[in-house]
Amino acid sequence: MLPVVDNGDISPMSLKSNYTQGDKLLYTCRHGYTSLGKIIYVCNKNEWVNIRNGKCSRKRCELPADIPNGRFVIVNGTDFVYGATIKYICNKGYQMVSRLDTRTCLVGGWDNRLPHCEELSCLPPATEGNIIVDGLSDFGGPLRYGHRVQFTCNSPGLKLVGLKEVICKDNGEWSGPLPRCNMVLKVR
Repeated sequence: MLPVVDNGDISPMSLKSNYTQGDKLLYTCRHGYTSLGKIIYVCNKNEWVNIRNGKCSRKRCELPADIPNGRFVIVNGTDFVYGATIKYICNKGYQMVSRLDTRTCLVGGWDNRLPHCEELSCLPPATEGNIIVDGLSDFGGPLRYGHRVQFTCNSPGLKLVGLKEVICKDNGEWSGPLPRCNMVLKVR
């Protein structure tokens, strides 16, 4: 009986109908597997002997690349070998802008391109004309995660109704509804 090599097959050139002392069997690894050296069995006294203790192991991929403002986790497998899948996750305050966020170790290396995380931001708050907004950037562009803006009314006859401050959250939304200024009614 011919020896079985996990994830390997006998090279067709090694196959014969009868084997005698000194005959060799050469094995090749299946798709996605590799061996450090040749896997050879030799017929010795009617038994097959593995002369190099060779075996077929999953092909390794290089260490996955890191991405700015994100990280990866293994979601399928336990090591960076053929068939393993990693998923990239953006840091807090960033969102995935790539269509694909996973990569799988294939025969030729990692598939898909490195994904990209983009910083989340909030649009400047749209308020009524009688509210002063403090904390806006000079150029009027989007405001980063964690940015705070404060509100006051532009006249002593107005009273702020609602939050005095909101913060840009990690989902690109403000932490609460925007306030308004109402007229103060004077009691006589």
